[in-house]
Amino acid sequence: MPQTGTLTFQIYTSDAFIPIEGATVVVRQQDPPGKLLGIRVTDSSGKTDPIEIVTPDRSLGLSPERVIQPWTGLNVLVEHPDYERVFITGVQVFPGINTLQAVQLLPLRENDSQVDQQQDYTITPQPIWEDTP
Repeated sequence: MPQTGTLTFQIYTSDAFIPIEGATVVVRQQDPPGKLLGIRVTDSSGKTDPIEIVTPDRSLGLSPERVIQPWTGLNVLVEHPDYERVFITGVQVFPGINTLQAVQLLPLRENDSQVDQQQDYTITPQPIWEDTP
């Protein structure tokens, strides 16, 4: 039986974790057709309100059989007009867990408005999903 987890974002710039207000976060299912699950905008602390995500049943993560992955995989796009876009593949949300995903945005380079400035990241699956010898 499906359960839910939540996903919250912390969007910042620089290694000093300076929060970015007004960044748009778009969350879609990783599996096709990529259903839209939520859109959030960061507040003055750089955080979003949580998005509730339907996940597989918690019991799937307790079994050695690996028929169904025990999390929901997501694709995330983060945008702000003053920063490079970030696209993340493979964000994982587990049942009953609030996942906090921190994302660092880099300022746009001056005089480079014609260049598509986007950072792409892929989060690899949890090792519990890998085949064991």
